[in-house]
Amino acid sequence: KESKSETIHIFIAIVYHNYYATMMSLRGICIHLLVLHVVLFFTDMVEGNSNNNYGGRKLVQMTATYEYQIEFNTTTYPDEESARQKFDQESLQELNDELGDDVDEFSIDSMSVQACQQAETTSERCFEAESTVTITINEDDGQEDTIVEKATIERVQSFLDTFNAENAGIYVSFIGPFYISSELNIDIAPVNGYMDDTAKGVFEDVLVIHLERYFANQEGDNDVSNIEATVLFQVLTAIQRRLQRRLEQQSNRVTSFVSGECNRCAGKNDMFQDAANSFDMDQFQEDLKIKGEEAGTDYFDNVDDVSYSENLIDGLQEPVVPPLGNEPDDKKQPFWVWVALGVATAIFAGVFILLFTKKKIENAPKGQGDFASAVAHTNRENEEGLEVARESSSSEQPGME
Repeated sequence: KESKSETIHIFIAIVYHNYYATMMSLRGICIHLLVLHVVLFFTDMVEGNSNNNYGGRKLVQMTATYEYQIEFNTTTYPDEESARQKFDQESLQELNDELGDDVDEFSIDSMSVQACQQAETTSERCFEAESTVTITINEDDGQEDTIVEKATIERVQSFLDTFNAENAGIYVSFIGPFYISSELNIDIAPVNGYMDDTAKGVFEDVLVIHLERYFANQEGDNDVSNIEATVLFQVLTAIQRRLQRRLEQQSNRVTSFVSGECNRCAGKNDMFQDAANSFDMDQFQEDLKIKGEEAGTDYFDNVDDVSYSENLIDGLQEPVVPPLGNEPDDKKQPFWVWVALGVATAIFAGVFILLFTKKKIENAPKGQGDFASAVAHTNRENEEGLEVARESSSSEQPGME
């Protein structure tokens, strides 16, 4: 696959060649082509250097910044610089060993920030520092900045236990950023079916806005940044609201995965749950409607109830919910139930009549087993009965002719 510059060079060479082929001798054409190639060669070199293009590879740089605390004894490390360099050197070696196959180069630039904030320490000296790791990778690898940054920071963080165990006279504690995450369940009602992609985008945006608003008002080390939210799944349930008449409506439990970064918050994954418990749900509901209207979706127009539900237990598991249509016993049955019962009754009656008629035919006198014979036999019995009745009536009235 040719680069843009190569295509331009080929085009220029063709035009140049065609022009001089009509104007000059063979010797002149060769001389001018030689000059052209020399010029293009040096142009490639300059362009390659300006684009940091080594061996046909375009290299790009990313950075990852983290903070940590170093406690050390002056008998081993005379000053902050020596203690910080010790940690940086071994961190750099760890990154190259663990991530070097995917990264062309690591470099670390660090500086001291301030004295330790904690009141008590058993070490002689304590300070906080910040390091910025510059990561050089091949652009063709297609690595996203955030993924590379998180991988680098998490590798340094996981390396601390090994570093502290193998080095006497120095102890390093990670300050941040810590990557925290949680799942939140928020119920919204009434709704009509599941959210589509547009409605999900609105819900995610509103959730992030309220989380950011909560942490912005917190004091101390509870600041959380780079908050993201993603709807994982939705569960619809049928609800009953008795107003002027019985209405069947739906409630949607939306489970979202939220994540963010914070300093000095190790082991505080419940921060998002604390935030959701403190939401102003009336404002949350209003924001859903406003943002939904701006996005062109009417999914939240009728929502009048928003509430937070406690997190799922034992990881992310979808709760078992009765299927829609399970209704109270006192509710009238749907029309189709009565239609089905009527059809079943008609079929049963038809079958009963056929069986009864068949039985009567089977019990008819011999030679009269068919339906016509049975009818004739019945008519004969009726006529004989009428004749007997007449004779009886005549015998009871003497003197009459």
